[in-house]
Amino acid sequence: MKEIQTRRGRRHVSLVYQQQVIAKLQNGTYPTEETKCFCGADEGILICELDRYGIPHRLLVCVDCALIRATPRMTPEAYAQFYNNEYRKVNHCQAQDGADNEIYIDLADQKGQRLLTWLDDWAIDLPKVVVDWGCHVGGMLDAFAAKGCETWGIEIDQAATAVARNKGHHVVSTIDDLIAQGVKADLVIMQDIIEHLCDLNEVQKVNQILAPKGYLYVWTPGFFSALDPANLFQLAHTYQFCGNTLEYIMCHMGFAEIYMDEDIKSLWQWAGDTPFPKPVKPQEWVEYTTDTIFKRDNRRVPRFRGVCKFTPKLLYSNVQQNLAAKIPDIYELSGKSSGDVIVLGGGPSVDGQVQQIKELQTKGYPLLVIARMYPWCFEHDIWPDYVVSLDCSEEQEKSFTHLRAGVKYLLASVTRPSLIQMLAGEKCYIFDAKENDKMRMFRAQNGYEVATVINAGGSVTITALSVAMNLGFTDFHVFGLDLMVADRNQTHATGIAGESIAFDYAEVEIKGEHIITTPSFLEFAQQTLDLADAGHNDGLLKSIKFYGESLMNRLWDCTWHEVSE
Repeated sequence: MKEIQTRRGRRHVSLVYQQQVIAKLQNGTYPTEETKCFCGADEGILICELDRYGIPHRLLVCVDCALIRATPRMTPEAYAQFYNNEYRKVNHCQAQDGADNEIYIDLADQKGQRLLTWLDDWAIDLPKVVVDWGCHVGGMLDAFAAKGCETWGIEIDQAATAVARNKGHHVVSTIDDLIAQGVKADLVIMQDIIEHLCDLNEVQKVNQILAPKGYLYVWTPGFFSALDPANLFQLAHTYQFCGNTLEYIMCHMGFAEIYMDEDIKSLWQWAGDTPFPKPVKPQEWVEYTTDTIFKRDNRRVPRFRGVCKFTPKLLYSNVQQNLAAKIPDIYELSGKSSGDVIVLGGGPSVDGQVQQIKELQTKGYPLLVIARMYPWCFEHDIWPDYVVSLDCSEEQEKSFTHLRAGVKYLLASVTRPSLIQMLAGEKCYIFDAKENDKMRMFRAQNGYEVATVINAGGSVTITALSVAMNLGFTDFHVFGLDLMVADRNQTHATGIAGESIAFDYAEVEIKGEHIITTPSFLEFAQQTLDLADAGHNDGLLKSIKFYGESLMNRLWDCTWHEVSE
């Protein structure tokens, strides 16, 4: 009973302070001001007039760049008072006597521990100096201090600042204070802070406190990650982001994206005052954002970001082991082929295309298959010329139980090291799926004078298309790139070695036809279109045909059309 009474009491406190904020807005104690968008635009589409607590809070979607901003909003001085007087009592039903500090410390410490684990998964060294912008009582910093890091915080809440300082953290009021003190951090944390800023240009100052090759970690609640985005809207949030709007803003300020998902968890490094390429306003996301907030029945499907299921730490470990085997680089084969090629993916429609594949082979067209389809080829008496392996899942080993003479194995440097042992004595060639300082260092350490980097995309079949272009083939016959599901009970070819996609089905309508697919498949389709377009523009791809039931044939007629100016 006491717990129930406490909860009711806290809710009552929250309601009291909500009304107090409303009164201060009405009587001018908390003055407001009109704002322009970060991109300079004035116009916007109104999506909200009251926040989730019923407090006046007017939000617009910029018609030029899709950024959501509050206008009018409180002045920076009013926000400073709000954070010290009401913010946590309104949003978190905070006890008035500060008794909740231990709760905040524990919750933030858990976030800090998770961030440490995530950075380790990303093969990022433990930072010597850490800055947490918006550190509150220093909970996230505690986890880093326990590892021996020097910890600094930026905090506007004076009571929280005192708590953080008592635990040994260095805490200042603004980023300008850190700049003045000459602090250089290996890691700057902005967890739940960028959406609270009055001036987004303040973020650019982070470059002045970043050590060379330091990282900026930004987490903010992604607009499209919420079941109901309206639940994100609160007076304290002057901005709301989706991945594309944050990318536009960060790149405009000179930061290069290392990682970002739609949640939004992101990692950045300073790239310079003059961004290259020049960031493009993500205007198409105006439609996606308003479709979602107004819950329109018919919506265009936005392009979301795919995330690799393997950690960089694991991938780099594989690269080091694989390069140590001194496998020749695929450069030895690059550009040595020409004309037609058959590319075989793992979609279920290939079960009905066996005869077509064999007929194309009789014409002398080489066959390039993804590793998982190697056993399928054996079962159907089809001999591939090339086998491509990309990922490092355990199922990869099941792909190489029956080896055929004369096959060339094209292996991404991140693939499972056990495959190198299984293929000892076979004709193997290696390529990289990404390029960065670590990859260049690994290549140099193992004596490679040439490193071929091939755009792998998110699917091994897309990788196979890129590899085929690298080999010199120009006319593609593609099987098994279905990217749609006719029968939910059969999502892959019969006999494929494992299934790597977690199916979260989505129904889309294309030219009146209702098609079952997945978000991953939709992203792969867009990647395929981008790759085909780039290949054609660079003179690497003359023609491409998709066989069987393929989403690609619903999206594109496989013809490049001239665009008139």
